[in-house]
Amino acid sequence: MQINRYVLLVLSAAFYSLNFIVGKLLAGAVPPAAINFLRWFVAIMVFLPLTWLEIRANLRYYLSKLHIIFFLALTGYCLNGVTTYYAVNYTTAINASLIQSFNPIIFTLLAFVLYREKVDAVQIIGIFVSLLGTFWLIFRGDLSRLLDLTVNPGDVIMLLSVCCWAFYSLVYKKKAGMFSPRPFFTLLLLSALLFNFILMFYDSMRNGTSWVLSLNSSHVIGLVVLNIFPTLLAFVCWNTAVVRVKAGEAAVFLNLVPFFVTIVSILALGETLLLSSLIGGAFIILGVVLVTNSKTLGPYLSFVRKPK
Repeated sequence: MQINRYVLLVLSAAFYSLNFIVGKLLAGAVPPAAINFLRWFVAIMVFLPLTWLEIRANLRYYLSKLHIIFFLALTGYCLNGVTTYYAVNYTTAINASLIQSFNPIIFTLLAFVLYREKVDAVQIIGIFVSLLGTFWLIFRGDLSRLLDLTVNPGDVIMLLSVCCWAFYSLVYKKKAGMFSPRPFFTLLLLSALLFNFILMFYDSMRNGTSWVLSLNSSHVIGLVVLNIFPTLLAFVCWNTAVVRVKAGEAAVFLNLVPFFVTIVSILALGETLLLSSLIGGAFIILGVVLVTNSKTLGPYLSFVRKPK
């Protein structure tokens, strides 16, 4: 029986939300670079045997495109993850997931700046609405924090994570057609494993490896959960569904991530949903809906368009 495409999108958002929850639980016990390195093992073990023959048959071609593979692996599968796990050391999982929702806005801005992709009036409104929500969230709705530039470092680091993913998404959109999907994903994972190992090794040289001896069963379970749900199953559900729906529809389902994170964080982590986070998150998501559905919503917002 074929699973409904919208059910798959909901499952993808639910699985990916565990990245923030488990990352928060592991914060302080496992270094961020180590979390990101250990996160990919199950996915590598699944995809490498399935794609190795195709990779070997086209190895010369893949080597010629190694600069693209390395850039995507570094931004999307290394720096994006490491900065996320650093961020949740200092901010709540709720705030991190809300800021992550800002991704489509950064993507749209980068597409305009780098490739001059058209941005219509509705999208411009959405960008400003989301920007307002992001600043409101980062400064906790307190004007004095804005004037003093007093911010939570975790929120700023999470914004860097969003920028890394936006760069990855933009380049992936332009270059993915050059590769066969499954071996390409495997090569990205292998490259990411290399970059994450370098970061983990550097961190170990600076701070030691005593954390390994402090691992308990809950930490191991958390790392296994990261491998299976936000990495492997979220990827499978998303990629199965995204080819069967419109891009705008798929993007809206990503807004379920902070919803799931908020519910679980309150129940399992004891976090509190602040009014500033609620207001900021609402503005971010409203802006994202405007940006990703501008053509659909345009007729209802005709007052922002120039008359013919």
